Amino acid sequence: MQATHNNWSSFYSNTLNAIISNKDYQEIGNFQEVSPSGVLFYDFVNHQCLTSNNKDYKFSYLCEKSLKPIRFFIKKSSIQD
Repeated sequence: MQATHNNWSSFYSNTLNAIISNKDYQEIGNFQEVSPSGVLFYDFVNHQCLTSNNKDYKFSYLCEKSLKPIRFFIKKSSIQD
C-alpha cells in the first residue's frame, strides 16, 4: 500500500485499518519507508515511523504526511497438517 494521496482521507484510513486488522495479512518490516512521492516533499520526522509489526504502533498522521510511505503486506499462507 502506498500513500500517494495529497491529503489524508477516510478512504485511506479505512483501507489501512482493514488490512492491518485482517488476520490473513501481515505487514513486512518494522519501519515505514519513504515513497518516491514522499521523497519530493519529505519533511524530517523526529520520531520513528513504526509499522503494525511493532507492539507500540499507533497511526501517525505526521508519518503519513511526511513520508507518504510505502507499506508492504503479505498474505499469510495457511499451513495444513
